[in-house]
Amino acid sequence: MVDSRRFCGTTFRSKLSTKGTLAVPCSQLSMLAPENIQQIGQELAISWNDGAESYIGLEYLRRVCPCAGCGGEPDVLGNISRPNVTYSENSFELRGFTLVGGYALQPQWADGHNTGIYSFQYLRRLAEPVKPA
Repeated sequence: MVDSRRFCGTTFRSKLSTKGTLAVPCSQLSMLAPENIQQIGQELAISWNDGAESYIGLEYLRRVCPCAGCGGEPDVLGNISRPNVTYSENSFELRGFTLVGGYALQPQWADGHNTGIYSFQYLRRLAEPVKPA
């Protein structure tokens, strides 16, 4: 069954999929969403629907991976058990990425790691400069 709502296209580039379109309802364009995502050298470049651009270093992106295997996960008491994560030289080489729903990006790294799901809001925060307190 085809949804009768009008959709707006968002262009992205990935090494896995060189060009594609992500269907986003036009009514949701006020939500934070990327218009274009590309790897440029050792950075992930994101053009956002509000006109802003973000550049995130690949090594930094991998080191702040939000998956349970990298960042840890809470036990029933809320204590976070942080794993000891080791990296190889392939750990920071981006092989590609996929879009998850209309809310996140999932990178595939050369060392095989691919369980991190980075929400668009998280990616935007990673790229914002830290403001002094």
